[in-house]
Amino acid sequence: MLENILLFLFALNFLNNGHIFLILLLVLRVSQTRALRFSRDFWVLSVFSILYFALYWFLNQSLSVLVLLSPAAFLAGCNLEPFKEERQLEKTVRILTLGMFTHVFLNYVYTVFRQGFQYLGTRHYDVWTGAVSAVTAQMVNYILLICFLGCCIFHFKRYLYLVPLLIFCIFHAVICGSRTVVGLFAVSAIVSFFAFVISE
Repeated sequence: MLENILLFLFALNFLNNGHIFLILLLVLRVSQTRALRFSRDFWVLSVFSILYFALYWFLNQSLSVLVLLSPAAFLAGCNLEPFKEERQLEKTVRILTLGMFTHVFLNYVYTVFRQGFQYLGTRHYDVWTGAVSAVTAQMVNYILLICFLGCCIFHFKRYLYLVPLLIFCIFHAVICGSRTVVGLFAVSAIVSFFAFVISE
C-alpha cells in the first residue's frame, strides 16, 4: 500500500519533489528485500546520464542534477515487486497514469483560476511552482492515459473509470491546440483496432 502511495506521489510530482518520493520508494524496497537488482541496462543508462550531465554543464555552465535521477527511476522500477502476473504490471501503470493525469488536471484548474474562464491554452502554469510551461510539457503527462484508449474501447466495463479522464484529455488537447496529443489519439485508436482484430 505504501509503495502505491509513493508511486502516485512520484507521478504527481507532489510539491515539485517527485524525486524524493522516488528515492523513498527505492529505500522502502531495499528495506523489504535487503537487496538491489542491478541490470546491464541500468549501467548503460547511468553512463549516458553522466555524459549528458557533464555536457550540459560544459555548454551551459549550469547543473542539471535531475537528469541523474533517470537511472534511479529505472532502478526503482526494476526493484518493485516482480511482475509475476499481468495484473501487477497493469496496476503499476494505472497508478502512474492516475498520478500524471492528476498533475496536469491540477495545472489546468490552477491556470483557469489565475487567468479566468477565458483560458485558451496559451499559457500554462504548474500548480506546485507557479512557473509557466509550454503546451507540450503539459501534454506529455497524458501519454500513458492515451495508451489505455484501446482498453476503454474494447473492454469498456473494466476500464469505465478511465473514460471521463480520456474525455477531459481530448477536451484539454483541443483547447490547447495540441496536435501531438490528437495525433497520438488517432494512432492509438488505429493500433488498438488492428491489435483487437488480430487477437480475435
